[in-house]
Amino acid sequence: MEENERAECQAVKLKRYGDALRNALTKQSNDALDTVAFFRNAVLFHEVKVPAELRGILIRPFLNERYKTLVARLAPERAARYDEIKALILKEYKMSPATYKEKFNTLVKNDSETYGMYGSRLQALIDGYLESRHVTRFDDLRNLLLCDRVKAVLSEAR
Repeated sequence: MEENERAECQAVKLKRYGDALRNALTKQSNDALDTVAFFRNAVLFHEVKVPAELRGILIRPFLNERYKTLVARLAPERAARYDEIKALILKEYKMSPATYKEKFNTLVKNDSETYGMYGSRLQALIDGYLESRHVTRFDDLRNLLLCDRVKAVLSEAR
């Protein structure tokens, strides 16, 4: 009986957290840069206080079909860990520190996007780069680098 109660309790938690995330997370696209932003938005796990052991299960419905299939092939204990899923997908996209840095330095503002949208794409790349380099206290550094890049684009536009 105790095992049934534990399973029911976990099902209730999955439903509650799943409902909260459904209204906040978007589906993963097939683009590497959008996927970096997708995982950056998964910070909602912290805001909603989703237990670590449920994050891997809860992120799966938001993955695109290719990565749902890839994650389904993992051993169950690995497929339940959010960090493993994230690392696997970013590795598939070949998002190494060098790739983040190169994309950050060469990203161009599209005519159809606002400077805010462009800044957000830059932020996703610099966050990915710094995270992949294990830099933990980087808010000021990130803000400085973002301002410098946006200023460079502003002067090019004149």
